[in-house]
Amino acid sequence: MQTQIHGFRLSPQQRRLWLLQKDSSVYQSYCAILLEGNLNQEILKAALHQVVNRHEILRTNFHTYNGVMKIPVQVISDPLIIYRLLNIIFRNKKL
Repeated sequence: MQTQIHGFRLSPQQRRLWLLQKDSSVYQSYCAILLEGNLNQEILKAALHQVVNRHEILRTNFHTYNGVMKIPVQVISDPLIIYRLLNIIFRNKKL
């Protein structure tokens, strides 16, 4: 059986960075933001959706296929998937 691979090859720069960071957490970054005061969740959700919809890099994931490829491919998610994820996050969190 042949595995069908969906995605795009990494650019030479992405490939080099992948090889440098694959066994390290040096290139990972995390962030938390504290919002104080009244918050309109619908406006925040709409703003996040617009930003993610506009910038593909925020929807880009890297998938590896074990036994098929050593270097991953980049997969750009559909904006609708991200919108559904935002809905789940906002539904499950009390902001």
